[in-house]
Amino acid sequence: MSTLFFNTKYKKLSGIADFDKCIGYYDRDDRADKNQLSMMKDDEANDMFSYYFYRKGSSGCFDFQGDKSYENIMEEYQKYKPTYIWQSVISFTKEDAADFGLKDKRDFAALTRKVVVKMAQEKNIPLKDVAWGGFYHVNTDHPHVHFYFYDKRNPIDNTLFSSRSISRIRAAIAREAVDRSLLLKGKEDASRQVLLHMREIINDDKLLKELQSYRTLRTIEVQRYVNPKFHLTKEFFDQFQKLDEILPKTGRLSYNAHALEPYLGEIDHMIKIMLKQKGLADDYRTYDNMLKEVYRSNEELYGSGERQLQYLDNQKKRLYASLGNSILKMLKVYRQSVSEQPVMRFSRYLTAKDIRRENKNLVRCHGYDLMRFSFYSMKHELSQLRQMQRIRERNQRMMIRETEKEREEREYEEEHRNT
Repeated sequence: MSTLFFNTKYKKLSGIADFDKCIGYYDRDDRADKNQLSMMKDDEANDMFSYYFYRKGSSGCFDFQGDKSYENIMEEYQKYKPTYIWQSVISFTKEDAADFGLKDKRDFAALTRKVVVKMAQEKNIPLKDVAWGGFYHVNTDHPHVHFYFYDKRNPIDNTLFSSRSISRIRAAIAREAVDRSLLLKGKEDASRQVLLHMREIINDDKLLKELQSYRTLRTIEVQRYVNPKFHLTKEFFDQFQKLDEILPKTGRLSYNAHALEPYLGEIDHMIKIMLKQKGLADDYRTYDNMLKEVYRSNEELYGSGERQLQYLDNQKKRLYASLGNSILKMLKVYRQSVSEQPVMRFSRYLTAKDIRRENKNLVRCHGYDLMRFSFYSMKHELSQLRQMQRIRERNQRMMIRETEKEREEREYEEEHRNT
């Protein structure tokens, strides 16, 4: 069961020293997160509940405008001189804060702003007349926010918030936290669904056979679907074969690897082709809609600007990285299967234009080697011819000598016979 604590109390002020004492308690270095909201990034919180990590800056205060310095707090007090303040606290368990998407000071500051608006409504105070400041504390196992609140007009009003008002404020906090957590969970579930269905396609053994067949035939008549739900077009097969041809054959194949940066455009194009396929298109549309809802929620919490646009871009990059790695993993399996069972490509399956292109590619890649091989082959052939010529000439001389010897022997025998 989630644990949400909210309470507020009315405190009379005897003077500036009394107010300064309250601020000093809220802004102690060993309690308050003093990161400046204007300097924080979305991925800054590595250890969101370690207050040693967060003790930075000169003041941990924030309000509607963002960071609020100690000087601004005291100048505001001197200007309006309130005789009272409401002191309030919002607290969650560490686990509930994480479940509700309350990761860091930015998230708690955004939630506190909405609580202040609700409190002003309960007291019928126009927002332009509200002065307040919040301090995010992470020195306990329960991350919490202390904040002060007063009416700039300083009316004589010492009434407390009723129990019903506090219940309504607490319900508003819970509703906001739960709605946001469900929204974030829905976005993550939609992203996971896209990835699961992508893997369902590319891990299918039938797809591997289709790719091998397409590599051999290069025709449109290959089977166009892997399973009844997801249909794959010729564009998919062509782009996959292109990736096989251009991506490095050795080294690490990972979407974020430095060696693959020149090829990210082609990999992203492959992902876009996949996301247009029947079935996957519906999953991606759901994810995109959920992401836009989170974006609108972030705009309400943090305001619009470049940071929110970066959030959209970063989320899509995360999804593309996961999908890209799945495709690259499939490519590794495909290459291994091709190397184990090489597929012969016969020219009768290719058009005359394709044959000329293949021959040209072969000559372009190996032209120098062929020329060097031809030169050495010719040199070797000439050497062999000269050697064979020498052998023939030697054999001819030997035959002539043998013939002359036989002739001399016959002449000698004839002379002896006559005598």
